[in-house]
Amino acid sequence: MDEIYEEDEDINPYFDDIALGSSTVEEHCRLLRRTLLKARKANLKFNELKTQLSQTSVNYLSHVLSDEGIKPDPKKIRAIEQFATPNCKEDLQRFLGMVTYLAKFTPHLSNLTHNLRQLLKKDSVGIWDANTERDFELIKQAIMKSPCLKYFDKNKEVTVSVDASKNGLGAVLLQESQPVAYRSVSLTQTQQRYAQIEKELMAGIYGLEHFNYYTYGKIVTVQTDHKPILGLSKKPYDTISPRLQRMLLRLNKYNIQLEYVPGKNLVIADAPIKSTINH
Repeated sequence: MDEIYEEDEDINPYFDDIALGSSTVEEHCRLLRRTLLKARKANLKFNELKTQLSQTSVNYLSHVLSDEGIKPDPKKIRAIEQFATPNCKEDLQRFLGMVTYLAKFTPHLSNLTHNLRQLLKKDSVGIWDANTERDFELIKQAIMKSPCLKYFDKNKEVTVSVDASKNGLGAVLLQESQPVAYRSVSLTQTQQRYAQIEKELMAGIYGLEHFNYYTYGKIVTVQTDHKPILGLSKKPYDTISPRLQRMLLRLNKYNIQLEYVPGKNLVIADAPIKSTINH
């Protein structure tokens, strides 16, 4: 179906599924007519029993799409909520896989899952104690509180709020101070030993590159609570470390405006780090 609708950016099929969204009924009717005409021309037929028209909310690819935004499928959340304490590595892998599927709804998920992922390492003894159980329940709580994400609007300003912790990096794509998507990643043991300014700069790079589809070619505000970063780009290259030089070069392809936001105000990116448990 991609070939049938490749010239129409308003129609985005996913394998054999299509979801059409519009802000008005009139616009929706025009889009639906365009979709059906292209399907007829290509002799493409839709299953009437699986077709929903003029809905204010639909379940699509395990997500609930509505006029409010995007939410995870309640069935997915319920499955995680009811997941029993893992008895083996296979159970833990399955749980973390289910959780990772909802990563874009969960701030700093990599931090929250850090301790559990250590149990999957080859040389891990794999002891499940009270602290591990607490981490397990914290992850469930975070998933159950998954926010409603806003749809990306190409006509609105783009902000990426980033932060770094001891074990990972976090980023959130924002428009009008509302979250469009969250993302986080764990740091390697080598990266964990980096200076804080290097970690914070890595967080900015990670956020921009992960959300590259939304950030490349646009003026993007990058929010950080690490003030030294703002003056870094003004320093002569020969006065900063080679590692920082390489990081700054990776930022060159983006048109960014750095903005310092005190940690207490950088709530979206920073709050989950404060609740992370370290044993």
